[in-house]
Amino acid sequence: MEFGAIDAGSAGAFSSTNPLIYSVDNNPALLVLGYKYSFTSNYYQFNIIEPVEYYYNSVSANLHEFAFGLSHYDRKFKWFPTQAYSFGLSSHLTKNSSIGITLRYIHSRISKYDANNLCFGIGYYSYNHLNKISYKNESVLKQFFITKYFKNDNRGFQEGISFGFSLRNLGPNVVFVDVDQGDPLPQEINLGLSYSPIVTNLISLKIGYDFEKDLVASFPDRDIDGNGIIGGYDKNGDKDITGVYSKNGKIENAHNDKWYRALITSWADNWFLLYDSALDGIAENDEDGNTNDGSFRSELKSITNHLGMDVSLVGFFGFKFGKIFNQFGGRNVNCWGFYIGPDFLRYHFSKNKCSYIDSDYKYDIEFHTVELNYTPALNQIMEKIFK
Repeated sequence: MEFGAIDAGSAGAFSSTNPLIYSVDNNPALLVLGYKYSFTSNYYQFNIIEPVEYYYNSVSANLHEFAFGLSHYDRKFKWFPTQAYSFGLSSHLTKNSSIGITLRYIHSRISKYDANNLCFGIGYYSYNHLNKISYKNESVLKQFFITKYFKNDNRGFQEGISFGFSLRNLGPNVVFVDVDQGDPLPQEINLGLSYSPIVTNLISLKIGYDFEKDLVASFPDRDIDGNGIIGGYDKNGDKDITGVYSKNGKIENAHNDKWYRALITSWADNWFLLYDSALDGIAENDEDGNTNDGSFRSELKSITNHLGMDVSLVGFFGFKFGKIFNQFGGRNVNCWGFYIGPDFLRYHFSKNKCSYIDSDYKYDIEFHTVELNYTPALNQIMEKIFK
């Protein structure tokens, strides 16, 4: 799920759109484009069998050459409470690009068993390309009070086209009791594009698209060498009654690949690497008897698409709209939201309406966010008050 109303309203299209403090957990490369100092507090609730409450708070500081951020995520759920603490660091790479890294500690609990994990994420951001295809004008409005102190500084509306890339939650499996039964973290890759056709202090518009794919390459038991048994050899192909490999040295027992292997195998597990599996119409569910006829199409179905739009009006009002497409999970999500308040103090609200194909099951999630930023406008107001 998204961390708050800002991301949720634009349907999670965050890799190249939001240089805000959510970036510490989304794409840390965006931190260095944020405000000098920022704080946000988020709350949202998801109703299933029992209500699940989520809290997310984060702070960041931008020191021009580099920026850092801290966040705390707390999921209060009777059966599966989870907390996460993140530290993100970002720096400029070139005039129009930046990089970042996030370190995260996660604590989870099921019944009386605890799991503790350390993981990391990396990000890259490149912006302001082909800026001549955007209309930019910072003097559309005359300088009267509301535009002087409540103007749109367009921090999130880079001209032209921007590109974002992030890898999230890279680390070891979550282990509660048995190492062999550990579950992989929600490791994922995000690629995003955004385009701002209009950037003015009256109205600004931004369109963003992200695709998200899980990097967990999960393989079931499979008889690769066709000898009727799973395993029976070591990785060198020598007979071993306790071995889990085939006679040609390929692993046959159920397993998950490490994240660095999953960067490749998660794209090819169902059609190129899986061989004998019940997935993708192969093996016992196969219709034509060909156990190697998986297709790359099944991998494309596993991609979640995020399409979002952000409209800012005079910097004081804004609207967000978006849609999430997930063919693999049969899930459709429509998102919308708004914010009110100047750039230094805003309230955000977003709502996600989710439905499943061929099912009557539906649910709504409401997100509430308070965002506080140290901006030049806030500094001007403070100078007026304390002058």
